[in-house]
Amino acid sequence: MNNFKKRPPNKATVKAIKSYWLSDDGQCRLKEIDQRLSLNIHVRINLALNDELPRCWACLKIKSRLQRCHIVPDYSGGSPKAENLILMCYKCHLDSPTIDHPDPIWVWMNELILWRDEINFYLEKFISQSRLSEQGIEEVVSKVDERAYPSAIGISARAMYSIWVIRGLELEESRPDLMKPEP
Repeated sequence: MNNFKKRPPNKATVKAIKSYWLSDDGQCRLKEIDQRLSLNIHVRINLALNDELPRCWACLKIKSRLQRCHIVPDYSGGSPKAENLILMCYKCHLDSPTIDHPDPIWVWMNELILWRDEINFYLEKFISQSRLSEQGIEEVVSKVDERAYPSAIGISARAMYSIWVIRGLELEESRPDLMKPEP
């Protein structure tokens, strides 16, 4: 006699997951979660859902591959249907809470610092510490094409900051006309 558990049916497809969360039922559920837990998770998920590029629902980074992540884990009886699945990048999926309750994942997602918030923090830091004029700062930052930002290629905001600092120092040496006027 075989002692192995029967494997659950295949998980819903990515298309089915997106369709569910974009449906009236899915949207009502997100709003109910937001209201019940005092969150704003529907905005984050709808940003990811309405992008043509594959975007992690947790961190909102563009990733070439997303994983189907259970809200309630399958080993705890969580369904493989679209209503119990969300799409995340590998890193977020690994970091997300795995517990026999549907709410911790929503709280975790809501508290996750978004890349754009982190990059704005480092951009403000770069601007405040740089000796470059506004035009010089714009030249350093604009050299980084939107497709090359960390969200698209997987480098951290801190790494982006270090690139700006080095490019800024190089520009200070090569283009003194782009320096802030001395007080």
